[in-house]
Amino acid sequence: MSRKIHRTVHTLMLLTCLCAPSVAAADDPPPPMTRTPTAAAVHTGSEATAMQIDGHLTEAAWAKAPVVTGFVQRTPSEGTAASHQTEVRILFDSTALYIAVDALDPEPDQVVGILTRRDDASPSDWVSILLDSFYDKRSAYEFGVNAAGVKYDHY
Repeated sequence: MSRKIHRTVHTLMLLTCLCAPSVAAADDPPPPMTRTPTAAAVHTGSEATAMQIDGHLTEAAWAKAPVVTGFVQRTPSEGTAASHQTEVRILFDSTALYIAVDALDPEPDQVVGILTRRDDASPSDWVSILLDSFYDKRSAYEFGVNAAGVKYDHY
C-alpha cells in the first residue's frame, strides 16, 4: 500500500484517531454523517503561562478548552460512530497551536505501534491532525504520530 493511501486510510476529517473498528455487514450502507465535529481553539491566557509538551494536561489552560467529541469512522464503515471515544482539546498562544488528543481505548495493550523511520508508513495505530489553512476543503497540512512515537507530516 502506498504511503499516501496508507495515511489517508488513517484519517478522519480534520482530527483523527484510529480506533478499533466496529463490525458492519457488507450489505449495510453506512449511514450519512450527521455532523462534522467543530473545534474552537482557546487562548492559553497569560503569555507567561508555560505549556509543557509532556503528554499530561496539567496546565490550568487545558481546563478552559472545550472538549471536542463525536468523531466518526472513515474505514471500514465510513460515517458510522467511532468504536471508542476520542476527546480533543485545542489551545493557542502567540507562537504555537496546542492540540491534545485523548484516544480512550479499553484495551490499550492491543494498540499497535511499530517503530520505523520518520515519515515511513507502518500498520500502526495513528493519530493525525489535518489543518485546512486555506479553508478550501481540498488541501491541508497533515501531522501524525503513531503509538511508538513515529512522526510524519506532509502537505
